[in-house]
Amino acid sequence: MTPKTPSATERVFGTPELLELILLVFSQRDLLTAAQRVCQDWHRNILASMCLQRLLGFAPDDSILPAERRHSELLLLRFPKLIVHDIPDTTIQG
Repeated sequence: MTPKTPSATERVFGTPELLELILLVFSQRDLLTAAQRVCQDWHRNILASMCLQRLLGFAPDDSILPAERRHSELLLLRFPKLIVHDIPDTTIQG
């Protein structure tokens, strides 16, 4: 009996670097709530990826300047009165 050859889909999702690129397109909400429930491999990849951890707000991103920092959209939606709105307003005044 010959071993089953993995399909292209299985090979893509089985490659951590490619899976990470796919998951980086997900919204923060979907990445936090749904993507981790797909399978244990996805969950492990999300936990192991520093890029995904930064996207979720679980790891610091020192490459972002203070003026470019943004609050988590999920936290703003859930706790609008508890979030300190100390980020400068970037709207154009005219």
